[in-house]
Amino acid sequence: MNKYFILLLLLLVSPIFAQGVERVLTLDECTRLALNINQDILIANEAVAYAEQRVNESKSLYFPKLDLNFNISRFSNDVETLINSHYLPATILLPYGSRDYFYSTKLALWQPIYNGGRTVATNKLAKINYEKAKTNAEIKKNEVVAQVKAQFYKNIALKEKIQIYKDYLSKKTNASLQEQLDILEHQYELETLELLSLVGLELDMIIDIEGTLETEKLDLDLQQ
Repeated sequence: MNKYFILLLLLLVSPIFAQGVERVLTLDECTRLALNINQDILIANEAVAYAEQRVNESKSLYFPKLDLNFNISRFSNDVETLINSHYLPATILLPYGSRDYFYSTKLALWQPIYNGGRTVATNKLAKINYEKAKTNAEIKKNEVVAQVKAQFYKNIALKEKIQIYKDYLSKKTNASLQEQLDILEHQYELETLELLSLVGLELDMIIDIEGTLETEKLDLDLQQ
C-alpha cells in the first residue's frame, strides 16, 4: 500500500483511535478473513474447480455415447428423386409430383474400443493439470497465511513493546523515552492499517489484537 496514502489516512482517522475498540482480532480470525478475500486464492480455487471438471469430462470418454436424431422435411419434387442419407436404412425413391412431409429418425450407440491411447493420455493429462492446480492453490494459501502471520506478530511485538514503555513511564518520567513511545505508537497505527488492508476490513475500524509472542513449550526426550 502507498505509504503516503497511509500517512494521510492516519492523520484523518487518528482522533478515532481514542474511542472504544470495535473488534478484537486473533491470528486465526485474521487468517480466515485474509483467505476469504485474497484475489489470488479465489482465482486459484476457480482453477482447481475447472481442472476437476476437466477430469470428470475426460473420464466420460470411456463410457458409451447415445445419439438420437430426428428430422422432418417438407418436399415438392418436379422429377423423380432418390434420397440417400446416413439417417435412412436404405435409398428411397420419391415419385414425381409428390408433396408431403418426410420424417427420419436415427438412434446410434457409440462405444470406443481403441483410439491409439488417446483417451488414456487425455485422462492422465487432466489429472496432472488437476494436481498442478491444487498445488498452486495450496502455495497461494501458504503465502497468504505466512504474510498474515508476519504482519500480525509485527503488531503484537509493537504492542508489547509499547506496554513495556508505558509501564516504565508510569513510574518514572523520562522525556526521551516518552518521545520513543510516541514514535512506537505512531508506527503501531501504521502497521494496524496494513493489517486491516491485508484482512479486508475497513481502514477506519478501531481494532485490538489478541495474542502473544510466547511459543508453546514442547516436552522432548533426547534419549528417544
